[in-house]
Amino acid sequence: MSFPRNKNKPLIVLMGLFWLAITNVAIAGANDFAGLKAKAEHGNAAAQEKLATEYVNRAEEIRRSGVLKNDVQPVYLFRKAMYWFRKSANQGNHDAQFYLGASYAGGFGVSKDEAKSAYWYKKAIHGLKKAAQQGDDDAQYQLGRAYRWGKGVPEDKAKTAYWNGKAAEQGYAKAQYGLGEDYLHGWGVPKNNAKAYYWYKKAAEQGYDKALNRLVTAYQYGGWGVPINYAKADYWLKKAAEHGEVGAQQQLGEAYYYGSLGMSKDKTKGIFWYKKAAKQGDKIAQMALDSYHDNLGP
Repeated sequence: MSFPRNKNKPLIVLMGLFWLAITNVAIAGANDFAGLKAKAEHGNAAAQEKLATEYVNRAEEIRRSGVLKNDVQPVYLFRKAMYWFRKSANQGNHDAQFYLGASYAGGFGVSKDEAKSAYWYKKAIHGLKKAAQQGDDDAQYQLGRAYRWGKGVPEDKAKTAYWNGKAAEQGYAKAQYGLGEDYLHGWGVPKNNAKAYYWYKKAAEQGYDKALNRLVTAYQYGGWGVPINYAKADYWLKKAAEHGEVGAQQQLGEAYYYGSLGMSKDKTKGIFWYKKAAKQGDKIAQMALDSYHDNLGP
């Protein structure tokens, strides 16, 4: 797409105005974004953190697309994100505090500043520990992650597994998957394939995409004490695709299109799932669709 040059304004300004015009629509849909922004402006800390995350996601999307030859628009969006992360963090939102810690550590949307990074990590950990000890499952999971990566606390995989376990037993899907990973790799707990599978299945039953992928892999190739079983692999693959997991959609499209993985050949279903994956940017699915349309030509 090209834009007419206005002699009264530099091209970079016109580009910026164009992106400003579409930002509200592109981020989350006009209505959803307006509602989220209204909540954020009324002081809702969770909405502020979510709005900031939307800005970050959009900035990353633009960078990946390569639409712009410069970073003007992503930088603008990152700065907007930092504004709302600060608003949320100042109200005690742990996710926002962690993001600020990481941002100052890596210079994302702000200048690198180790002192500010340490400050926000410390704030996040203080709040997380208090909430985790009171039984908050999200805080338990987040605290476990902090120990895994050494963010604001010394790296300690045993404590990661401990807090994952606390949250997992309360039914927190991300923690269940995390505990499965702990048992699979022996991070802070002895390796135990049966326990890894148990917790992956718990998370998969709640639709958690990473856990669904683990079960698909287990049944397709065998592993963790699970024998190859294409029927079960297909079951979990469909679940993952239905939950929007792009890799599963592409793989399911391929399985239907070619009649592989124990699937009955069905090109219509194959094209359906290829389109789902292609819409999310999957290159393999896009190439498969291009090839399909080429073969339909004269």
